[in-house]
Amino acid sequence: DKDLEICAVNLKLEQMEAELQDLNSQESKDEASLAKVKKQLRDLEAKVKDQEEELDEQAGTIQMLEQ
Repeated sequence: DKDLEICAVNLKLEQMEAELQDLNSQESKDEASLAKVKKQLRDLEAKVKDQEEELDEQAGTIQMLEQ
């Protein structure tokens, strides 16, 4: 009877360890995804800044040509 209980507890422990490993793996994937999204955001912000600078230059050129 005790052996059966110990076996059941060991099985439950193995299941919980596997579940924990899955959660840790998922967390790593989530962190990698978050890092990727943050990099994409930084890249897009840099692109917007470049386009704003280019737009300012073009506006300046237009003003000079209109004079």
